[in-house]
Formats: sequence, C-alpha cells, structure tokens
Amino acid sequence: MPRKNDYSDLTCYLDANPIMDRDQVYFSDEGWAYRHYKSYAKSNDAGGFWDECIVAGEALLANGQPDTSAEEFGSTGAKNFLFGDGYQGDAPLEIAANGGANWVGTNVYEVGQTVEARTAVYTGGVSPLTYRYRFQTKAEGSNTWVSNPWTTTTNDKNPVYYTITAAVGELKLQSQALDSSAPAVQLISPTAAQTVTNP
Repeated sequence: MPRKNDYSDLTCYLDANPIMDRDQVYFSDEGWAYRHYKSYAKSNDAGGFWDECIVAGEALLANGQPDTSAEEFGSTGAKNFLFGDGYQGDAPLEIAANGGANWVGTNVYEVGQTVEARTAVYTGGVSPLTYRYRFQTKAEGSNTWVSNPWTTTTNDKNPVYYTITAAVGELKLQSQALDSSAPAVQLISPTAAQTVTNP
C-alpha cells in the first residue's frame, strides 16, 4: 500500500521530466496521484485538470495505519505536490532568447538581388511541434500583404533566401511554430519589413 514517506513507487517520476514530472504528483486518499492540466493556465478549478491514480491503494502512514491527512483524490484546489524541477507541465511555447527571425546585415534590397534571412528558434510547447516559414510581399503603393506558401523547416536559425522581382515594393519573413495542444498554440516571429528599391 502507498505511504507518504515512501517514494519507491515513484522512481520513474523524475525531478525534471517533460512527460512525468514530480511537480504534479500528490498523495491522495486513493494513493499517489498525478494531476494533468488541460491548459498552460494550470487551473486547479473544476474543468481545468484531470487526475490519474499512478499508485493505487489505501493511503497509509509509516506504521501501517490509515493516513487521514491524505488529500481527496480528484478534488479541486491546489495540492501538496512533490518537488521536482519547480515547473508543472509543458513549458509554454516561446521564442528563444535572441532567437527571433532576422535579416542578414549584408543584404541589398533592390530588384534582382537575392536576400537572406534566418528562421526563428523556439522553446517549449507540446510535442510534436511543426516549424515553418514564408515570405510576404507588398506591391509599391498597395496596403495588402501577399503571402507565399509555408515551407517546413527545423527549429534552428536556418538560412532562407528570396530573389526580389520588380513586382515587390516591400518584403518580410514570417517564421512560425505550431505545437500539438488542442487547440494548437502557434507563435510567429516576423522580421522587419524592408522597402525595395528599383535601381
């Protein structure tokens, strides 16, 4: 039977594990329980989570007597979670520090030139994630951006290229990450728009 002071049944629940994290484990009246949050908000209110019994059995003290201090399984409200790495659930999807999409400084934004940009780097999000990019253009005198199709890439500062034509008045790159949460979280890192000259 599970005991609050006996962690031997929890050896696969590591201090830092994106799938099974001790920060979401608590001792309940039905045994060790794992709280699964339904969103990044990590709400302990009704509808914000569901609990899984990972080591089932009567909650006991070290002396084998019933542990009346064990928390009610599946009840709302914050729990006395074990301490792992201090984070509960998947890390939120974010642009990595200094990882935003960017232009290369040697570019010349003139018709006929091929310019280079770099895609963004992201952290967090619910796996698996999709990473992609696209260029957007706007004709001179127009207020409408036209998007090229998305191209799949990897989560890295990958070089991407665009050859400027006479139809382009402004140009920018969008780098995007989409995770597997429901609904999916998406995050776009755009470059600054560049004005094109026609020499």
